[in-house]
Amino acid sequence: MACHTDLKPPFPLDPDVDPGVMHKEPVVYGFEARNITIKGFRNNGLFTERVKGFNIVNVHSVDNPNYGIFPTLSSDGVITHSSATGSDDSGIWVETSENVRVSHCVVSNNVNGFEISNSDDIVLSHNEAFNNTVGIASLLLPDIFDVRAGARRFVFRNNYIHDNNKPNTARPGSILATVPAGVGILHLGVDDSLMVGNRIENNNFFGIAIADYCFVVDGTPFACGVDPTTTPEFIEDQAARYNQVIGNVLINNGTNPDPHPFGFAAADLSLVTGEEGLTNCYADNDYSTSFSTFFLAPGSPIPPGYLPPCQ
Repeated sequence: MACHTDLKPPFPLDPDVDPGVMHKEPVVYGFEARNITIKGFRNNGLFTERVKGFNIVNVHSVDNPNYGIFPTLSSDGVITHSSATGSDDSGIWVETSENVRVSHCVVSNNVNGFEISNSDDIVLSHNEAFNNTVGIASLLLPDIFDVRAGARRFVFRNNYIHDNNKPNTARPGSILATVPAGVGILHLGVDDSLMVGNRIENNNFFGIAIADYCFVVDGTPFACGVDPTTTPEFIEDQAARYNQVIGNVLINNGTNPDPHPFGFAAADLSLVTGEEGLTNCYADNDYSTSFSTFFLAPGSPIPPGYLPPCQ
């Protein structure tokens, strides 16, 4: 007999909607959505939960204000030749899922173009993200850590991430609203991932930023140890570790950041992490500017702007 864990829906329900019994195990096998446009709904475009084996093909979300295409607690899926535009959160968001491939998709005019959070074994390839606040947000988040702990093994390959400078229109007071505009890829607290062969240009704040979660939220209401969702188990896992950034082309990123506490770290490549961040590595990237900071023992001989090389 399976042990079911009650979960809250990831968005508000209307008062007359029964949330039902929610648990982690799949209840739908072999789902496909193909050749449809979903436009102007009050909340989300296409939302799936607890699906094993899904294909989302030629599906287009337009002006659905919360999330555009949003699989959760799902596995063994494909999202391809699809698009999302006009969401004040994430255009295409893969959450608490595993073994999902997203390819040949276009996201624009969202806050997060693509978001991947608390998931394992996710591949984004041959996609385009432009005119979002953040092109790709790859995240370990504390508020869903009890639903699915960890975020590992993301591959971002041959994507075109450019001109993501849209002002942030996320709900005021939310953690997303604190993210600056102008970010190509924000890789926050995620481990064992590979970014290879991407072209990332004209993002005003960062090209690729790898960072520890707790450092980024320090001094905000979401600070680790202040926000009750940042449990000791989450804090133990919040550092970004063992990520590889190889063979990317980065042009004109970090040249015009908005006023922000992290404006000092604007660059093509930025690494903001504790000592465990030295496990991240960089090789064969074409870029102009880099920034790094490490929280190490006093006197550690790490020069400014140092990016650990891949062996």
